[in-house]
Amino acid sequence: MELRIVHETCYDYAAPVMLAQHMAHLRPSAALAGQTLLSHQLSVTPEPAQATEGEDAFGNPRHFFALQVPHGRLCVHADMTVRTEPPQPLPDSLAWEAVRAHFAYHAGATFDAAAEFVFTSPFVPNHEAFADYARADFTPGRPLLEACEALMARIHTEFEYRSGSTEINTPALTALEQRHGVCQDFAHIMLGCLRSLGLAARYVSGYLLTQVPEGQARLIGADA
Repeated sequence: MELRIVHETCYDYAAPVMLAQHMAHLRPSAALAGQTLLSHQLSVTPEPAQATEGEDAFGNPRHFFALQVPHGRLCVHADMTVRTEPPQPLPDSLAWEAVRAHFAYHAGATFDAAAEFVFTSPFVPNHEAFADYARADFTPGRPLLEACEALMARIHTEFEYRSGSTEINTPALTALEQRHGVCQDFAHIMLGCLRSLGLAARYVSGYLLTQVPEGQARLIGADA
């Protein structure tokens, strides 16, 4: 499938901004299996005084740009085309305890880059409350993917999506306790549950093309 994605973010400021530095993650990765980047164009208004491209520590493409003229409005426009292929079928999943054992430290073991995603991060602490919530689905010997899907479905069922109920810096433990939040809260809770069980998990942000119900119009932006 060939997809064209147009992303635009605009800021209107209450007072002119004299100096600004920004980091944008708006270039699709060209290193993902099943995804080929065909084209990408990023434009910034007003024209930046400085602009560079690079990658972060995880290999994600990023653009840095700096504005050195007074501006009351900033617009960032990205236009990109990617080709996607159907994912390869997953093999029968190992029991989740075997996967946890793989990520446990063993002297002389071969390094697995995914191991760094077992550890705590600024928004997702490892905590017994997460592990307690997850144990209902991570029963002894259960295949990893089956357990993950069950946990994901339970979060979807037991948590209420409530716009504006949390902030960008609301702790994941708070969202777990109050049983409501928005999409990033649910992602952080899932991460906290998996990592607190000793499993590697990471936060991924992107676009998802959904199928519009018959008779309804596709929503621009909100449907991605």
